[in-house]
Parts: sequence; C-alpha cells; structure tokens
Amino acid sequence: ILLVMEAATNALEHVFRPARGMVFEVELHERPGGRLVLSVRNDGPRIDPASTASPAEQRLSMHIMRALAGQLGGTLRVGGGPGTTLQVEFARAGHQRFL
Repeated sequence: ILLVMEAATNALEHVFRPARGMVFEVELHERPGGRLVLSVRNDGPRIDPASTASPAEQRLSMHIMRALAGQLGGTLRVGGGPGTTLQVEFARAGHQRFL
C-alpha cells in the first residue's frame, strides 16, 4: 500500500494539471505459481528513472519506491508511454521463500 501511496502522491504533484494528465490506475493480478504483479499507471509526463537531470524530489521518490518494492521481494520496473507505468512482481504472502 505504501508504494501505491507514494506513486499517487507523485502523480498528484506532477501529473494532475491541465493538459498533463488525469488518469491514475492501480491493478493487482496473480500469475501462475502464486506470484503477484502490482501495476500503477498514470497518463502524465513519463518518468525517466535513469535521468540525472531530474529534480531531487523525483529521485527521492524513485528511491523510496524501489526500496518499498525491495521490501516486497520484488524489483521496481518503470515503463513508458503514454505516461508512466510502475510495476512490481512479488510472491504472495505465505509463498515467499527466504534464502
């Protein structure tokens, strides 16, 4: 939930403005074998996770979302357009394996 809240806060600050975007979607589905995929999408400006020219708060937000994805046992993937899609695949609780 924290990852979705961080993405929503980001969209609120950077997307929801006239002529920038108005869509925010959250989807959770299960893949065979009990893995879950969380997708968060908006139709605003695309996030470039590798950009060094990004504002400090965007870099901080990406760092926070990557850390939250890691806590789920997944990796944050960022896709583009139109807009930005964030996706994390992780094991369903009870199916997690610890090494």
